[in-house]
Amino acid sequence: MPPSLKIIGASAFANCKYLKKVILDDNIEEIKEYAFWGSNISSNTLVMPKNLKKVGDMAFSSWKVTTGTLKLNENLETIGNAVFNGIKGTISIPKSVKSIGSNAFRNCSSLEKIKFNSNLAVIGDHSFDKCTALKQ
Repeated sequence: MPPSLKIIGASAFANCKYLKKVILDDNIEEIKEYAFWGSNISSNTLVMPKNLKKVGDMAFSSWKVTTGTLKLNENLETIGNAVFNGIKGTISIPKSVKSIGSNAFRNCSSLEKIKFNSNLAVIGDHSFDKCTALKQ
């Protein structure tokens, strides 16, 4: 993605069945709803841009990885509804996050631990539903 890009629009790469890997430039500030939905991203590591503040509904809900790492950036404030639904691997929620949408991490069956921060104001309905390995 070019350094001039600030926003990835709604459904920008939705249903791109052959899209396997995404490298996001640090200047991206917002990823809108369904941006990569249905795109079959299978990279074992997904790193969010340093300047990203908001991820829209279902933006990455189809990330197909069995083990791996989701690296959320330290400026992220809003995680939309069902954004990371079904992702497996390691997830760390940064201190900057103020809102986690409904179903955001639903079906993340290998998620074992979550540490919430003092800035978090909203955890939506079913945000961690069916996170069967969650211990604390």
